[in-house]
Amino acid sequence: MSSIEAIYAGGVFRPLGEVEIAENQRVLLTIETSPVASPAAPIRTAQDLLDSKLVGSWADRDDIQDSQAFARQLRDRAEARGAFLNSYGPEDEGVYDDISPAP
Repeated sequence: MSSIEAIYAGGVFRPLGEVEIAENQRVLLTIETSPVASPAAPIRTAQDLLDSKLVGSWADRDDIQDSQAFARQLRDRAEARGAFLNSYGPEDEGVYDDISPAP
């Protein structure tokens, strides 16, 4: 028997460390909340978002004519691949290489 830390998001437990079990192995989870602090609190106000340098991060890109359409394209492709549930790893190398700016 072993213990690992995991994060529960989107209805899925994601391990925070190496898991040494066979693929598709059924396991029994015992839930115990961790006393470890959560990551930084999410941005809470519109001003926080504006101050985060996230807004306008594509402003200097000449190849993106419509940033909303480009962002939508990125989200759609990520969701289609299930990338929002998986952490990026070596098996994902090149996954986003085919994304080009929206026409």
